[in-house]
Amino acid sequence: VRRLSMQQATIKQLEEQKDMRQLAAMSSVENENENLRMRIVQIEKNTSMKLQDTEAALSQVQSELNEATNEAKIQRDENMTLQNELSHLRGIIDVAEESVNEVNRLRIENDQ
Repeated sequence: VRRLSMQQATIKQLEEQKDMRQLAAMSSVENENENLRMRIVQIEKNTSMKLQDTEAALSQVQSELNEATNEAKIQRDENMTLQNELSHLRGIIDVAEESVNEVNRLRIENDQ
């Protein structure tokens, strides 16, 4: 009886040790899971911040691109205006040259 009682006590002690090891293992897994959760939350925060920074930078670039496009349109319009003025001035110069030639011809006729 005593031997049986000792065996039962040993079995009970072994079961308690087994239970304690299982609890420790579960606690370790829970800690690891919690650490992973915390890392995921931190990664999500960092990713969100990077995304916000990228969106702000993209918005800035889009604004600069729009401004550059508007400036290019203004420059094109100014170039067209200047080309039209240049064409007009060339026409005036042609008329002036013809007038000078005509005056010279008339002068020569008059001298004869």
